Amino acid sequence: MTASRKRSRKAKPAVALMPGDLVLIGTFGVSLPGDWFLAKVEWTDGVDVLVEQYGLSGADRFHHLHSVEAVRAVGDHDFLREAKERARVEVKELQEEVSRAESALGAARAAVWRRLDEIGVAGIQRSGSGGEVDPA
Repeated sequence: MTASRKRSRKAKPAVALMPGDLVLIGTFGVSLPGDWFLAKVEWTDGVDVLVEQYGLSGADRFHHLHSVEAVRAVGDHDFLREAKERARVEVKELQEEVSRAESALGAARAAVWRRLDEIGVAGIQRSGSGGEVDPA
């Protein structure tokens, strides 16, 4: 197997996971604390972890395979909920700052496209090459 096709093996977590452990799952760089979810460990090999998650109101079971790096915390329900809430509160202002910056970036991009539309329309109307567009 070539190096590019080999699966990356990351460092093992400081806490050894065991089947039955309750964990808080959140993908680093992808999901924010509001998207993290509680799950029960079904299986792990120290690199990957298979967790069971329940849907709303305990309905429907889902199984997900994650890297152990997605485990944010291990503990009981109360501890995991508190950890999720602490993380959410801790990054709330930063998330709001990112949201404002994304809105400003979106407005700036829209202004660029509006200006390009204006330039494009003006260029067609001034064209003396016989390629004018009849507005009617």
